Amino acid sequence: MGRSTHANERATLPVAADCSSPRSVGEPLVSIIMAVYNGEKYLNDAITSVVNQSYTSWELIVVNDGSTDGSEQDILAWMLNDSRIIMIRQPNSGVANARNTGLANVSEHCHYTMFFDQDDILAPNALKLLAQALSNDRTAAGAHGYEEMFGGRSDHQSFAPSRYTHTSGERKCVRGTVVDDLLPDEPTSLSAFVLTNPIVTPGLVLLRRTSLDNVGALDSSMAPSDDWDLWMRICRTSHLTYVHKPVLKYRVHENNNSRNHRLMVFARHKVFTKVLKSDLYSREQKKLTRLGFRLCQVRNIMFRIEEARNCIVQSDRHGAFMSVLRIATHVAYYLLGPDGAANWDRLRGINNEFAARGTGKSDHLIQAAAPRS
Repeated sequence: MGRSTHANERATLPVAADCSSPRSVGEPLVSIIMAVYNGEKYLNDAITSVVNQSYTSWELIVVNDGSTDGSEQDILAWMLNDSRIIMIRQPNSGVANARNTGLANVSEHCHYTMFFDQDDILAPNALKLLAQALSNDRTAAGAHGYEEMFGGRSDHQSFAPSRYTHTSGERKCVRGTVVDDLLPDEPTSLSAFVLTNPIVTPGLVLLRRTSLDNVGALDSSMAPSDDWDLWMRICRTSHLTYVHKPVLKYRVHENNNSRNHRLMVFARHKVFTKVLKSDLYSREQKKLTRLGFRLCQVRNIMFRIEEARNCIVQSDRHGAFMSVLRIATHVAYYLLGPDGAANWDRLRGINNEFAARGTGKSDHLIQAAAPRS
């Protein structure tokens, strides 16, 4: 993954004479890739958290994905003060393609890679904790910790997770034929990713560069679940070692994809359908994927039954009716399996062309599905 200069326009600003870019010679280089699209509202917080890392051997590759706000001016100001920060400009192409652009431009000396979102905040010791975990577990493809959520109605509010919130600190897996909790000393493997994506945001994960070389770049056709697909491909032959400590603050706001439940349900179907159609996964891994999908539907059904009961107690007829409809949907998903559920979603009018969110051409993530030939 050498640096490319012909595919993208690279910003070339002289570094200020008094710039501060302390880099420890003895630490392996971490390449942090940040895709930015109209991110000026939170961008400075995110970059500040990188600059303040106790682990100093890093480069920050910021891919300006066709921003039309003041994001570029903020990035250029940071570049003047720290030579470890690099910017690449490209026409708006969506977050997965922007991350791949960054990946194609990491330093040849890079040992580890992280995909870090423009609205999150790294804990000051995040890189050090994750790099140490990878040093301790030489067989792991990557390492991850868990997130602390904040935001909501006000960006400075602490966020109380709902029952729908899956956090990286509450990992579950398929063990045998049941859903079980993963212990803090157990790695996150394929048995966890067939239930749900426990990695709330990719900035929680530090990957070995060799692992990415082995599985390839992000699949932009899988958006908005391109990161989930990546974890599945990595864990097909390896695992992510787990650090039971917070390494990132995840900002909750109105534009989070993960807050769109219908969107994330369809994302699950896309990921699992790809697994089942792929020749790379073994027969046992596909069997595990189908089992994980159905066990997840059972959990959803139980949750919706409790939700319906609460609505009945509160005399909320409409809420109870909607809960019953959702129960029926999850029963259908259970019976159809992941491949059949994806086809049914298309018939129900859920479109898988989610790139509109990334390009800013539309705020509607779910539109009428075009008929397929």
